[in-house]
Amino acid sequence: LAVITHAPTTDDIPPSPRKDADTFWEIWYVGSEDSKQDFDMTWYALGSDAASIASEMAKECDRADAIVITVPFEEGSSDYVTVDNAIKACQDKRPYLPIVTTNTDTYHNPKVISYVG
Repeated sequence: LAVITHAPTTDDIPPSPRKDADTFWEIWYVGSEDSKQDFDMTWYALGSDAASIASEMAKECDRADAIVITVPFEEGSSDYVTVDNAIKACQDKRPYLPIVTTNTDTYHNPKVISYVG
């Protein structure tokens, strides 16, 4: 499982799960860490760097069993297109790989398995 987010860089997230997490991204991080009970999970906190988000999407497409990704960019913006192209390339390469978009409802792709928001 790859969790690719626009959370602030990992330096701003606790290095280990805290059950008393109180900020938005801490709660996300703790929930992702909890998934390690059932999955091999990698957490990515990449800020709003579309190129990094797209790059990790491409890398994880080759190895992940599922991908959760946030797409915080305005539809039609160059950042949106960059991440959209990476997601679509992954879908073309591995059409049965579960990809879930989450947190932001600005991304629209009928081929993703679900949107959770």
